[in-house]
Amino acid sequence: MSILEFEKKYKKAGLEYNPFTPDPLIEDNLSLFVGREKELERATNAIAKRKNVIISGWKGMGKTSFLSYLKAKVKSEKIMVSSMLATSEERPFFLSLLSGIFRENPIFKEDKVVSLIKENLRTYWKSPVAYPINLILEDILELIEHYRVVDFPLVVFIDEVQKLALPRAKHDLQVTLCDLMFKPNFVFVCAGMTSFFKMMEEPDAALADRFTPEGDIVLTPIKEKETKALIQRRLDEVRINQEETIQPFSSEVISLIHKYSQGNPRHIVNLSELILDSYIDEGEITKETVKNSAARLNLLFAQRALDQLSEETQEVFRAIADLSAGSPTSLSKAIGKPPSTIQYHLNTLKQAGLLVTKGKPPTTKYYIKREEDIGELKKD
Repeated sequence: MSILEFEKKYKKAGLEYNPFTPDPLIEDNLSLFVGREKELERATNAIAKRKNVIISGWKGMGKTSFLSYLKAKVKSEKIMVSSMLATSEERPFFLSLLSGIFRENPIFKEDKVVSLIKENLRTYWKSPVAYPINLILEDILELIEHYRVVDFPLVVFIDEVQKLALPRAKHDLQVTLCDLMFKPNFVFVCAGMTSFFKMMEEPDAALADRFTPEGDIVLTPIKEKETKALIQRRLDEVRINQEETIQPFSSEVISLIHKYSQGNPRHIVNLSELILDSYIDEGEITKETVKNSAARLNLLFAQRALDQLSEETQEVFRAIADLSAGSPTSLSKAIGKPPSTIQYHLNTLKQAGLLVTKGKPPTTKYYIKREEDIGELKKD
């Protein structure tokens, strides 16, 4: 089959194209967002009270999609926003914040102030030193003060915020950001991995003080009924004939998908894609089809291996998956347990065949044995 003809296969199942793509949801397809009602209500209430929000969770839990949904909700109320991916470098960080204001808010007329700020941005690309941090911050404050449609702080959405806790993150960036998080004209909504704050040391931990329990949102695995809604909504979105009665995913199949994915939205999507492909090729879906598809994604491997281990050992595995690699020292910081305890769990994981090592003590690093197994765990 040629590349251009590939998507024709989905029309055999009455679908315009493949409904199961693992990319995070953006403003154009947020109709596919499923569940998280309680978490969304908590996050919305925190923003309304002008509290900073941290959205955390393990890989595949839908943090970026959640962030996009919140951003769309805030923008719908004419509140000024800026969105960005975190970076550990100070100047690019605040330049992204400033650029995001222009990108996300189509409210600026080309007056003298706006023209000057845009010229400053253009100048930066020619000569970075010509646009110092203090001037960038002044320009951000100028936009917030004079161009807001409603009287509410600028809401800044930052994805992959864990980058701010990396050793290479600049101290000046963290200090400036801490200062902004206490100013009344900013609200920060950040998404990042669960171990974000646990990785921090003074003075970096000052960032954690900018988030209250009210704005601490942890995304956990979704329920089986939400797995069903996720699959059904994606199918309905691309169905050629909405009156079509063909339903490739029975209740039994959905239950198995939920079981093997352990409620991880990204794995639900990936597993559903394989199963749909099998349905198109073979005309039916059996228990064996689901099991074989799960095996291809190594979901079964992780489930069998990790089911035999304690929750404490699984937590160490999750932290390694979160950090891509870990040593007893770095994992001790991430989890908050002594290195000797971490080493015990590392030995257990290695004996179970889940880890490989590089280097010799005391600089040994531990890696997940197979990339596909990262995150296939029982979540808290």
